[in-house]
Amino acid sequence: VLLADLHAVVADWIASTPAPHAIVAHSMGAHLALRLLADHAVAIDRLVLASPMVGIAVGPMPPGFARLAAKAAVGAGLGERPIWRGDIGNVGGRMTSCPDRQ
Repeated sequence: VLLADLHAVVADWIASTPAPHAIVAHSMGAHLALRLLADHAVAIDRLVLASPMVGIAVGPMPPGFARLAAKAAVGAGLGERPIWRGDIGNVGGRMTSCPDRQ
């Protein structure tokens, strides 16, 4: 859903405004920008990505295990289920526990 939404917004933006078109993104937004360019024929003139989420450290597990586990979960119908419930990290519903970003 996020990628489809981004594709729709960017396609409308490109069609309705003159070039150059630039995307600046961080973390999961940078991941989605990479997927947008990889999965769709989008003509972006500039792309600035900071810390794109391209992999997850899985500790002692073999490198392909997380991918296999995720595919199995999606195959079992859990692809739309939240990974956690409630307040992860006990930070009052915020996305970060950093006191400077509250």
